Amino acid sequence: MLKLIKSPAAPDYPAIYKRAIARKLMDIPATPSKDWIKQFVYLAVKGIPIIWGKKINRGFSNGTIPPEETLQEIWNTIVYTESLISRLTPRELSRIFPITKTYDGQRYEWKDYYFTMEVIQGMGLDAPIGNRVDDLFFDYQNRHVTMFSAFKMGVCSDLRRYQGQPGIMEEFMEEQGITPIQMMTDDDGRKFFYDPAKHTTYPVIKKRPRYLKVVPGQCQTASQ
Repeated sequence: MLKLIKSPAAPDYPAIYKRAIARKLMDIPATPSKDWIKQFVYLAVKGIPIIWGKKINRGFSNGTIPPEETLQEIWNTIVYTESLISRLTPRELSRIFPITKTYDGQRYEWKDYYFTMEVIQGMGLDAPIGNRVDDLFFDYQNRHVTMFSAFKMGVCSDLRRYQGQPGIMEEFMEEQGITPIQMMTDDDGRKFFYDPAKHTTYPVIKKRPRYLKVVPGQCQTASQ
């Protein structure tokens, strides 16, 4: 007799990271030690995109943005995290978030391990990062650091929209003379693209899953 065994539920990583960060914030020492700073930076850089990522992405997919209070809460946590990162040195950061081991950047003209090492050596491996966090993260090759930086840009763009300004990428595209195409939803819940420059709409075509294939000669009508 066969018995169906249910697979265990996936861990609730957003809740796990949120609790861990909250515990660290409730236990902030008067003068945070390097060990405390490293622990918090590790949790925050990895956890912030995980905790709030779905909420932000869900807003994008619905053509809306999260409440301003939520965005401000996220932004304050990001700013505090970067203030702690500024006290670290590039060498200390590289031990928390190792540089991705890719070595063919020169061949393909992209940033790799050697590029990142050249950047942090130019900053001074054992000098505090200070106000150079954004510059370092832009060139730093590590998946968690990259996700943190991209998430920060999305939150900043949404806060700018509440102030009546375009998002960072929208402003850049306008400066380049490019009109961004927008994804919108009609009254029936169907998504479509809208090109404001041409005043034209385009349907959203969903990609067919790889496991579905069209078998020639197998399609017959009911009348046959």
